[in-house]
Amino acid sequence: MQEYGTHSWKIYNDILVKMMEAAQKQLSELKKKIQEINLQRKSEQTVAGAKLKDLENSWVGLVSKNYEIERACVEMEKELTEMEKHKKGLRADR
Repeated sequence: MQEYGTHSWKIYNDILVKMMEAAQKQLSELKKKIQEINLQRKSEQTVAGAKLKDLENSWVGLVSKNYEIERACVEMEKELTEMEKHKKGLRADR
């Protein structure tokens, strides 16, 4: 009877060892998948970061260009106003 109990415990221990090995294998696979996902995410974030930097540089360039255009328009309006004043002054002299 005692031998049967010992045999049962050996079988039970073998089952526990196999379950533990399977759980460790599953854990290892999950860690590997997590690492792959993290590497992929890092790569995507690096690409997105570079794209954002390019877009930001483009935006800064466009804002600067708009400022230059606005400044040129103001200068042209001043010149036009001066020309109109000058033209009116010439008409008044006639």
